[in-house]
Amino acid sequence: MTANSSEGINARVLKNMAALLASQVYIVLTTLILATQLPRYLGETNYGLYSEIYAFVGLFDTIGHLGLRVILTREVARHKNQALHFLGQVFALRLPLALVAIAVVMAATFVRPTTAFERLLILICIIEGMVRGYSITINAVLRAFELMEYNLAITLVDRTLVTGAVLAAIYLQLDLTAVFLAFLVSALGQLLIATLLCWWRIGYPKWGVDMPLWKRFVRESWPVGLSTAMARTYDGAGLVLLGAAGGATGLLAGALRINRLTAMLGTAFTDAMFPTLARSSAQSDEQTKCIAQEGLSLLLGLVFPLAAFYATFSEQFIPWFLGPEFTATIPILVSLSPALVCNFLFVFLTSALVASGQQRLVTLAQAIGLGVNVACNLLLIPRYGALGPALALLISETTSLIIVLLLTNKPLGLVEILRAIVPAALGTTATVIAWKTLLTPLPTIIQVLLGGVIYCCVWTPIAMLDPSVQAFVQRLTTEATLILKRRFERRP
Repeated sequence: MTANSSEGINARVLKNMAALLASQVYIVLTTLILATQLPRYLGETNYGLYSEIYAFVGLFDTIGHLGLRVILTREVARHKNQALHFLGQVFALRLPLALVAIAVVMAATFVRPTTAFERLLILICIIEGMVRGYSITINAVLRAFELMEYNLAITLVDRTLVTGAVLAAIYLQLDLTAVFLAFLVSALGQLLIATLLCWWRIGYPKWGVDMPLWKRFVRESWPVGLSTAMARTYDGAGLVLLGAAGGATGLLAGALRINRLTAMLGTAFTDAMFPTLARSSAQSDEQTKCIAQEGLSLLLGLVFPLAAFYATFSEQFIPWFLGPEFTATIPILVSLSPALVCNFLFVFLTSALVASGQQRLVTLAQAIGLGVNVACNLLLIPRYGALGPALALLISETTSLIIVLLLTNKPLGLVEILRAIVPAALGTTATVIAWKTLLTPLPTIIQVLLGGVIYCCVWTPIAMLDPSVQAFVQRLTTEATLILKRRFERRP
């Protein structure tokens, strides 16, 4: 891949990654505050109810958007001159979809045993989701224009509002309703700032009903929406089924919260690369393959040590993060650690498939994985309790990943994908061996820091043997040199 034959991971993509990384860091920091304070304040029972309601609503949330966000980003990235028309059409299309979603969720509350109080919380939750849906739609357009710094501004407002509101509810000793209302208030603030930034930077969306476009977008987006629904069901089904069986949903919710929090890093990375993947897929498969190889090497270099950390130090991490009441969550988080690697890989590879217009293959993999997930939950929950959904998630994530690896063999190259795994796997193996032997007598924080040094010393030279990583480093060095040269030239 030459400089003029492919965009690669260029300076703009790196800038976008930096903005999204900053956004995710702030999300992680604020979520750390909420994730450590909410379980302690609500207790295992109420925290389980809180998580179960969000999981229940998540089973139906996709009805309100049908995966339109991903298709909108792809189409605007390819046709920026029609961005406001596309945005207005998706805004208009989301309104009837949102109303249908609210009706379906509320109708479902009468099918399952639900108290009036729980029904109120569910209504607040689904309205919050619909409001956030419009913010996400605007974010999709901003990302298509590769304006990730505006996404960062929106995130800062949203997370500051929700953190402040929830902490205020905790300080004032308010009930669970106030916590749900805090999230709704932050969603309204997020929509307000997203709308203002969109008007200022891109323009006012052209509302209307372009029925042929609606049909095309729905036809293209429903496989993505179905895949999203199935992905949400991966986590949600376990919580809902565990709750129906009278299990300890709070214990499972704590581990899933940590798992999702970490998965945000992979999502940020993938979102930053999606516009580039979408453009390259319209040009040649070879370009897409080269960019995907570069991205995978970096992504896997991040996720492997994180999974190893959770598997090794859960006993020390859980009581500090969630509180001593959640000590029984430790084996659940350990079981979910390998699933984290599968999740990072799956999200990245399916994003590449969607960018190249092969979202139906993603739907196929998700459908098979979901079937495995539900079946395993039904089999494992009666025997293992709260650990059952974690094992079911691991089995189903692995199944889905294997299918996607087979599906991506032609457009991306299965051999290259597996080759990208080797440096991270070897570096993680060396780190875990050091943690379990030489570093064991040391304090945990010193073990983690030294383990990070060992990992970098092993991963870096092995990763540099990969031609795609060499090309990326060379291009990054060249672009950094040019940027510095321009800055010096501007000086008097």
